[in-house]
Amino acid sequence: MMMRCIHAATFLLLSYSAVSAAPHAAGLRLYGVEIGGPEDGFSLTDRSKYESAKRVGALSIDLRPIWSTLEPAPGRYDWKTLDAALVNAASVNLPVTVTLRFFDQHVPAWLAAENMLDQDGNTHFGYSGFKSRSPSYWGPRARSSYLRLIEELVKRYRANPAILAWQFFYGYNDSFYLGMWQNRPTIYDYSNFSQEKYRHYLSQVRKFSLVEVNRRYGTSYGSWEEVSQPKPTFGTLNISSAWHDFQDYRMWSVERMFDDMFSLVRRLDSRPLIMYYGGSLHHSAHQLSVYDIGLRLLKRFGGLLDVTCFEDPVPAEVGAGIVHSYDVPLMVEAWQVPPPAPDFRRLFFHVFSQGARAYQLVGSWERMRPTPDGINMGGAKPEASAVDWKKQAPTQSEFLRTRRVFLEMSETQPIRMQAAGLFSYRSILSYIPARHYINPTLALIPVLQEHQISLDWHSDMSTLEDLDRYPALLDANSEVLEHRVIERLAAYVEKGGRLALLARSGRYALEEGRPDYPLLQRLDRPKQTLGPVEIWPFGSGHVMRISAEHDWSSAEGSGILVKLMEWMGVDRPVIATPGILSAVSRGPKERIYVTLLRQKSDPGEGMFRLRAGLLDQRRSYSMANLFDDRPKPRTVEASALEAGLPVIFAPHELKVLRLTPQ
Repeated sequence: MMMRCIHAATFLLLSYSAVSAAPHAAGLRLYGVEIGGPEDGFSLTDRSKYESAKRVGALSIDLRPIWSTLEPAPGRYDWKTLDAALVNAASVNLPVTVTLRFFDQHVPAWLAAENMLDQDGNTHFGYSGFKSRSPSYWGPRARSSYLRLIEELVKRYRANPAILAWQFFYGYNDSFYLGMWQNRPTIYDYSNFSQEKYRHYLSQVRKFSLVEVNRRYGTSYGSWEEVSQPKPTFGTLNISSAWHDFQDYRMWSVERMFDDMFSLVRRLDSRPLIMYYGGSLHHSAHQLSVYDIGLRLLKRFGGLLDVTCFEDPVPAEVGAGIVHSYDVPLMVEAWQVPPPAPDFRRLFFHVFSQGARAYQLVGSWERMRPTPDGINMGGAKPEASAVDWKKQAPTQSEFLRTRRVFLEMSETQPIRMQAAGLFSYRSILSYIPARHYINPTLALIPVLQEHQISLDWHSDMSTLEDLDRYPALLDANSEVLEHRVIERLAAYVEKGGRLALLARSGRYALEEGRPDYPLLQRLDRPKQTLGPVEIWPFGSGHVMRISAEHDWSSAEGSGILVKLMEWMGVDRPVIATPGILSAVSRGPKERIYVTLLRQKSDPGEGMFRLRAGLLDQRRSYSMANLFDDRPKPRTVEASALEAGLPVIFAPHELKVLRLTPQ
């Protein structure tokens, strides 16, 4: 099984309902497969693959042309493969999205001189090792050539009504650029192109004088030509002004490139844009994506943000929360190619609980095969062990069943807990590699899921304007915070909010860089030591602080988290047997949908009960599992659903129970 968390080798399946050519993509309902990506080996010109996609159940196909194929020589374009791909898609009557991408050997060889360099002067290290190519964001020839290619591509194909949306990568997007790969101590970009633009950023964008730079960084530069990007310090917290100004410059570089790309497309065509981000907050990801960069652009230009690693609860919950905070449609995919059946189902639990509107199946989807009897959704034998389950890809029949459920669930809205979480990019940008720093904290997310607790996560790089609509907020060890965020949290509590803090929350203010807990000072923390759990009032609200570090996956840590949530005082929409993941959504015609997942390799049972007030007590409900090929509805009283209803599960079973009022 090939795994990846960096780029989307994806294909899209799209429902025709509510499809809009408007810049805003809220009406898109995508569920799908790709042709042309390197992970599946499918050729754009092989018609049999399009016929196979049709048989699998694809509603659309994402076409993946490669830069080096489209432009083998500077300014000379070869459209044969993409022309053939569009003809092939039309032959099976499937619409398409077009994704232009490049990395490693897909970058034209004539641009190798503009490669990114790491802090030691080594060329970019990616999938092909040091033979990889990824142009600097500020390489003049690569930048202008790619923008010209986008212009020619959109002009050539914009009259084709079968094209639903555009997606454009630039190298690995930001995930390698802002982080690392394969645990190598590499940070980009230290090429001359980037060094020169860094000086421009400081002097022309930030408007620093050389005197101010020297005072701010403790340096003694005699001229702007001497100013250079700071080198990373690995394995330790770095909150110096020089380092964070460099991080701001790198994020600005990403945003400027995509702003140029999206502005160009929008001048030529109004179809939705899709922006892929990979590698953020995943347990095996050494690289990082800052979602706020893309979300600000998509708010302006109209489109969807594609979040990978969605079978993992951390990127699923944190990524979805940040995307929703910008009111941008969410597209998702897995990091495994393709995911085993249990992970495929966990991904769709997250899809339904987070209200994703688009899904992409990556990799060799032809590995899905129908089974003779369709046992247990994924075709597993009843005696399958946990090891056997991990080897099972989703079957074709499961993929089709899930599509049917997804299209119905895409018209629902999740009923969420009224509790928010705060995640600090400033903190993880201070520490390289990020995963060693943040993962022990984010391990609390799967633990909370086991207790049917799911927060609406926010980024410290957003405006945080909507925090006041949440009665409770958990900060996930935001060790480094800007003053504006500290003031925002203080205002939140003053107005009556309940703020839960962990041991390192608010230890540094970015602007001063001293470990004197400025957030606690701002919140008037009592001077006396109050033990492992501290609670105090502030304004009209209250603060609770867990003063020690904990292993959240341990029994002790799990118990502390549950008590912390109880203090926050927010009701869960659904409560179930511990270990059963549960979520609730509201659909049309007063329907309620309950999503349940039990991730065990043996059959079992459990129960769930709905929060009082979700159902009409005067009515009974017809309950049916949408994953059943021939659902057999049963009548259930509202009182029974609130008191607790027993449920029997097959191995690794995902259920969606539709409750229709009678």
